[in-house]
Amino acid sequence: MIDLEIQLCYDKLSGNSELSWEEIKESANFEHSVAHLKNLAYGYKRLIDSGYLGMVNEDTENDEKLLEIRKEIMKLATLKSELNKNLRKDARDELFFEQISDVIQRLEPPKYQMIPELPDNDKEYILHMSDIHYGSEFEVEGNSYNIKTCEERLFTLLSRVITKVKRDNIQRIKVVNTGDSIQGMLRLSDVKKNELPVVESIVGFSRLMSEFLNNLSEYVNVEYYHITSANHSEPRFIGTQAGAMPEEDFEKVIMSYIKDVLSDNERVYVHTDMTKPYIEMNIYGYEFICMHGHTVKSIDNAIRDLSMTNKKFYNYLLMGHVHHTNIKETDSDCMVLVAPSFVGVCPYSKKILKTSNPGATMYTIEDGYGLTDIKLFNLARIKNAS
Repeated sequence: MIDLEIQLCYDKLSGNSELSWEEIKESANFEHSVAHLKNLAYGYKRLIDSGYLGMVNEDTENDEKLLEIRKEIMKLATLKSELNKNLRKDARDELFFEQISDVIQRLEPPKYQMIPELPDNDKEYILHMSDIHYGSEFEVEGNSYNIKTCEERLFTLLSRVITKVKRDNIQRIKVVNTGDSIQGMLRLSDVKKNELPVVESIVGFSRLMSEFLNNLSEYVNVEYYHITSANHSEPRFIGTQAGAMPEEDFEKVIMSYIKDVLSDNERVYVHTDMTKPYIEMNIYGYEFICMHGHTVKSIDNAIRDLSMTNKKFYNYLLMGHVHHTNIKETDSDCMVLVAPSFVGVCPYSKKILKTSNPGATMYTIEDGYGLTDIKLFNLARIKNAS
């Protein structure tokens, strides 16, 4: 009879087994060294291939036992292969972000201004930005955009937010970025729109947003939330379609970069949950879900669909993507809040006939009332009060 030892050795040398020699030695209860087992294995294979040692055994009962053993070994090999695959991915991701961290120049925290203490403050504030498309360069009727424009708008927004923080004695603010932070390479035409290569855009935007948050923290405590999945920041490798590699997204790199740049700032907390393509927040018992919006099929049904899918009831959905401001009440205490596009009118928005002024929004959430106020920051080049 061809015993288990010979069978496993033959399978290994024939390329039909993923077991290591150490695992074969253990499975076959081989008492000698792995080197000795390998030497015997080559001998077994030569004998079998030359026909001196048959592979078919007439002892049906023992053959069935051998087959069952081989099945169990293959099951273990499959589990081990999947485990190693997951371990390699986790290790690759950790190494990637560690290498990014090693080359990051951290920002020095600002000279903090005193934040007024309001013991009965029952309000929370959310600053919502989306579709910044850093690196994009275009000119259309009514609007033009490039890196300089992006920087001007972001620091104009900073000035107006600080004015509101001071006027309303705001102690803390949640800043939510719902994605498409860079123009990326969604399609070949994006290469023509990019003012910088994609990698330089990632670094440039990360530094710019870090400076924004750092400067804002001079006057207020900041929590920063960054979406980990969007369509323009998804790398489209050769031959892949949209959504083919949802876990590979440059938004994750940007989020990690910002966290490390601001690691010395005690007033800025960067949330870095990369396990889900959306963000969840609970404010005064109201459930918020934030996402880019490229996977939303219907704004009218979005909250219902997300609540059913995640088995959790949501009151508010914050999203971007559509390049058009939209405040949609879908039910009692249920509302979809679509941020204006930071870039404003662009070739894409003209194509889908959805245009709006560049901007961002701030929401006031009150205990017991939910959303009570929406402040629109219009960033078009017009003279208007903050």
